[in-house]
Amino acid sequence: MASLGGSKVVRVGFSFRKKKNFFSAKFLEHARSRGVTFLEVKQGIPLVEQGPFDIILHKRNDSDWFRDMEDYKSQHPHVELIEPAEGVLALDNREHQLRAAQLLDLKEFHGKVVTPKQVRIESHTPTKSIRRMLAEAGISVPFIVKPLANSIDGSHDLQIVYRMEGVDQLRPPLLLQEFVDHGGVCFKLYVIGKSFTCVRRRSVPDIGEIASDDPDAQPLLGAIRPLPKLSSIPVEQGDMVNDSVRNPEPEFLERLSAELTRCLKLRLFNVDLLPEGGTNGDRFVLIDVNYFPGYNKNPGYEVPFIDFILEVAAEVNRRKVTLM
Repeated sequence: MASLGGSKVVRVGFSFRKKKNFFSAKFLEHARSRGVTFLEVKQGIPLVEQGPFDIILHKRNDSDWFRDMEDYKSQHPHVELIEPAEGVLALDNREHQLRAAQLLDLKEFHGKVVTPKQVRIESHTPTKSIRRMLAEAGISVPFIVKPLANSIDGSHDLQIVYRMEGVDQLRPPLLLQEFVDHGGVCFKLYVIGKSFTCVRRRSVPDIGEIASDDPDAQPLLGAIRPLPKLSSIPVEQGDMVNDSVRNPEPEFLERLSAELTRCLKLRLFNVDLLPEGGTNGDRFVLIDVNYFPGYNKNPGYEVPFIDFILEVAAEVNRRKVTLM
């Protein structure tokens, strides 16, 4: 760590898109006040020719980048990578990203967290085969259609098939995932190191509500329709719907955050939890996992994020002393 006016400055090299949204003026001011400076990594120049860095923070998944980071760490073993390839690449494929959730300590959670049924559809799979695969997986309509890759343009553009005729319109490769009635409520659990925030958001209504409340719904149910992005629904609107669904208990969320951190081998991520059948905290379906999500959507994200960086920096400093 560099010294500035007698105090140590934590130097964080970063590489990711949408930096303008994340590095708000308030965020940078808070970082400076805590002795943290963020330095953008220059593209096309090896990391070993840049720096020095105490921490490297990124949201990338290309193999050249991971090699570049490992080369830098081999020459600077005290440096902390957030995060190494193992945890990040495990989420790059939607078929695999829920496997870590399936490794949750079931004894600890007593079956309170489950994952949905899903089936992977390869390119050029005939419609007849898709129908058979859905039946074998126990998935009926409606179901969610997701791009298989989780880090490409359009990967968050999801669709929902209400009737089996919609299978004819699928364009694999895709991941097909069962739709779970959840009372129109989604809980987004954001984890930053050892801290967490749970945000309640509006979600798509249960299927019965669509059919009964919208007289024009039935003629449309044979088509594939876009699934609204949860991230596009303002946070404050989440508390205005379905008051019958209770928020998860903080103690449960704290244990879940710690267990997911262990399983995912990540410290910056979020998961989407649906209250199964709109139940009151008895059982949740974990439907999505994302590395380094849009923390800036949550008011006050600056404080826990910089706290996390300083916790990592303290470990870096201890490692540096040990390596001397």
